[in-house]
Amino acid sequence: MVETIFLDATECTDVNLRPKAFEKMINLRLLVVRDHKRINSIRLPHGLNSLPESLKYLLWDKYPLKSLPPTFCPEMLVELSLRESHVEKLWNGVLVRIIHIFFFLL
Repeated sequence: MVETIFLDATECTDVNLRPKAFEKMINLRLLVVRDHKRINSIRLPHGLNSLPESLKYLLWDKYPLKSLPPTFCPEMLVELSLRESHVEKLWNGVLVRIIHIFFFLL
Protein backbone atom coordinates (compact mmCIF):
# COMPACT_ATOMS: atom_id res chain seq x y z
CA MET A 1 0.00 0.00 0.00
CA VAL A 2 2.91 2.39 0.67
CA GLU A 3 3.62 4.61 -2.35
CA THR A 4 5.78 7.34 -0.81
CA ILE A 5 8.43 7.50 1.90
CA PHE A 6 9.99 10.82 2.85
CA LEU A 7 12.49 10.49 5.69
CA ASP A 8 14.18 13.58 7.07
CA ALA A 9 17.31 12.04 8.56
CA THR A 10 18.34 15.34 10.14
CA GLU A 11 15.79 14.58 12.84
CA CYS A 12 17.03 11.01 13.42
CA THR A 13 20.04 9.48 15.08
CA ASP A 14 21.44 6.04 14.35
CA VAL A 15 18.73 4.39 12.29
CA ASN A 16 19.73 0.92 11.06
CA LEU A 17 17.59 -0.45 8.24
CA ARG A 18 17.27 -4.18 7.65
CA PRO A 19 18.21 -5.69 4.28
CA LYS A 20 14.53 -6.48 3.64
CA ALA A 21 13.28 -2.98 4.56
CA PHE A 22 11.65 -2.30 1.17
CA GLU A 23 11.05 -5.87 0.03
CA LYS A 24 7.25 -5.94 0.38
CA MET A 25 6.67 -2.35 -0.73
CA ILE A 26 5.77 -3.26 -4.29
CA ASN A 27 3.86 0.00 -4.84
CA LEU A 28 6.63 2.32 -3.65
CA ARG A 29 7.12 5.04 -6.28
CA LEU A 30 8.90 7.78 -4.36
CA LEU A 31 11.73 7.24 -1.85
CA VAL A 32 13.42 10.27 -0.35
CA VAL A 33 16.03 10.11 2.43
CA ARG A 34 17.34 13.61 3.17
CA ASP A 35 20.27 14.46 5.45
CA HIS A 36 20.86 18.21 5.48
CA LYS A 37 23.05 18.18 8.58
CA ARG A 38 25.44 15.56 7.18
CA ILE A 39 25.02 13.27 10.14
CA ASN A 40 24.94 9.97 8.19
CA SER A 41 22.32 8.66 10.58
CA ILE A 42 20.66 6.18 8.18
CA ARG A 43 22.69 2.98 7.93
CA LEU A 44 22.40 -0.34 6.13
CA PRO A 45 24.79 -2.45 8.23
CA HIS A 46 23.82 -5.70 6.52
CA GLY A 47 23.26 -4.31 3.03
CA LEU A 48 20.04 -3.90 1.09
CA ASN A 49 18.38 -6.84 -0.66
CA SER A 50 16.06 -4.98 -2.97
CA LEU A 51 14.32 -1.83 -4.09
CA PRO A 52 10.85 -1.98 -5.66
CA GLU A 53 10.61 -2.14 -9.46
CA SER A 54 7.82 0.47 -9.24
CA LEU A 55 10.29 3.11 -7.98
CA LYS A 56 10.19 6.24 -10.16
CA TYR A 57 12.09 8.70 -7.99
CA LEU A 58 14.96 7.86 -5.67
CA LEU A 59 16.73 10.56 -3.71
CA TRP A 60 19.03 9.34 -0.94
CA ASP A 61 21.57 11.72 0.57
CA LYS A 62 24.68 9.85 1.70
CA TYR A 63 23.51 6.45 0.44
CA PRO A 64 25.88 4.28 2.50
CA LEU A 65 26.53 1.33 0.16
CA LYS A 66 28.89 1.01 -2.81
CA SER A 67 26.12 -0.21 -5.12
CA LEU A 68 22.38 -0.40 -5.48
CA PRO A 69 20.88 -3.85 -4.83
CA PRO A 70 21.90 -6.30 -7.58
CA THR A 71 18.25 -7.19 -8.20
CA PHE A 72 17.19 -3.57 -8.68
CA CYS A 73 15.54 -3.02 -12.06
CA PRO A 74 15.56 0.70 -12.96
CA GLU A 75 13.01 0.37 -15.78
CA MET A 76 10.48 2.74 -14.16
CA LEU A 77 13.08 5.10 -12.68
CA VAL A 78 12.79 8.72 -13.86
CA GLU A 79 15.22 10.41 -11.49
CA LEU A 80 18.05 9.17 -9.31
CA SER A 81 19.83 11.49 -6.91
CA LEU A 82 22.50 10.09 -4.58
CA ARG A 83 24.21 13.15 -3.14
CA GLU A 84 27.44 12.47 -1.29
CA SER A 85 26.89 8.73 -1.59
CA HIS A 86 29.40 5.89 -1.56
CA VAL A 87 28.08 4.39 -4.82
CA GLU A 88 30.70 3.03 -7.21
CA LYS A 89 28.36 0.94 -9.40
CA LEU A 90 24.70 1.57 -10.14
CA TRP A 91 23.53 -1.67 -11.79
CA ASN A 92 24.49 -4.44 -14.19
CA GLY A 93 23.55 -4.41 -17.86
CA VAL A 94 22.43 -1.65 -20.18
CA LEU A 95 19.79 0.93 -19.33
CA VAL A 96 17.69 1.74 -22.38
CA ARG A 97 15.66 4.60 -20.88
CA ILE A 98 17.28 7.96 -20.30
CA ILE A 99 16.94 9.08 -16.71
CA HIS A 100 18.28 12.00 -14.76
CA ILE A 101 21.14 10.94 -12.50
CA PHE A 102 22.74 13.32 -10.04
CA PHE A 103 25.85 12.76 -7.96
CA PHE A 104 27.41 15.41 -5.84
CA LEU A 105 30.81 14.74 -4.36
CA LEU A 106 30.83 17.68 -1.96
